[in-house]
Amino acid sequence: MLICNLRWMARLHGRLSYDALLCYPTDVSPPQIRGVRDDALKVFRDVRDLPYKGASNSGWPRGPNIAWQAAARHMAKGQDAWLWLEADAIPVKPDWLAQLDIAYERCGKDFMGPIVSGMGHCNGVAIYPHNAATRCPKAMTATRHAWDYVMRDEMIRDCHDAGDLIFHFWGLVNDRPHPTTGNPPHFASLADVDRWLPKSAVLVHRVKDGSLIKQLDARLHPRRKLAAGPPVA
Repeated sequence: MLICNLRWMARLHGRLSYDALLCYPTDVSPPQIRGVRDDALKVFRDVRDLPYKGASNSGWPRGPNIAWQAAARHMAKGQDAWLWLEADAIPVKPDWLAQLDIAYERCGKDFMGPIVSGMGHCNGVAIYPHNAATRCPKAMTATRHAWDYVMRDEMIRDCHDAGDLIFHFWGLVNDRPHPTTGNPPHFASLADVDRWLPKSAVLVHRVKDGSLIKQLDARLHPRRKLAAGPPVA
């Protein structure tokens, strides 16, 4: 899923003037990491590694929690705000990262991401300040619940709702996107893209089956097949 997404980004916009940090548990094989890094270097200016103690089969929410916590500890060593980008978060516009960067600079708050309707927390695919680890101690110790949910009271007052740019939906209910429930989304046509996604969106979370990339790629390159990569449903 990550490789498919990276290859889509390369086709969408080529190499960007932003750096990336690859976070992965230590049980991932070196050949796998090299493959991901090679694709990431076609998208980002510089790519560095952050292996952390953990298992790739830890499951949800423990696995994602450990990964985010490792990234937050690492980013606390510097002064830069950072975007937590997951493999199922799909860019839909070539300038997606620049638009997020500009919106973050203008919003005047330290956290920026989509506030989940009906639950009131910021979804984890978001921009964080460099010191998120010290500001959100509950998130740093989360195990049985997802870090983004447990950190709500620690940061929500300093969070800009960027749901217009980062469109988050969990699934489909009555053929419409729903923020917290529903069947996993599958984009069977470009018509699905146009009716489900707001025109303001630059990043969409969460689509796990590759179908959104397939449709967007067909629109971008209507006369050629999807580039070789992992199977796409």
